[in-house]
Amino acid sequence: MYVRYVLMFKVWKKIVRGVEQRKRINQLASSRLTPPDHFREAIKQGALSDVLPKVPSSKAKNITDYYMVSKFDVKEKIQRLGGRRPINHYRRAAGC
Repeated sequence: MYVRYVLMFKVWKKIVRGVEQRKRINQLASSRLTPPDHFREAIKQGALSDVLPKVPSSKAKNITDYYMVSKFDVKEKIQRLGGRRPINHYRRAAGC
């Protein structure tokens, strides 16, 4: 669930406008999201390498902060988490 919540906060952050709102979302994510005990080990072993970027050891103290400021394609990661391959953006239906 932690990974899903991180991705949800990242999407929320992309939707809002303004630096102050984005900072508030980062703070909210940091205060509310705590990675599970086994999460750090799973990341080190590369268990989620196709969904989330690897956390540098210098940033391992606060994983949530690192993910909130890291740049990666959230839509692609959500699709990978769901087990689907990336889809083409804005495909029109026939007859539209």
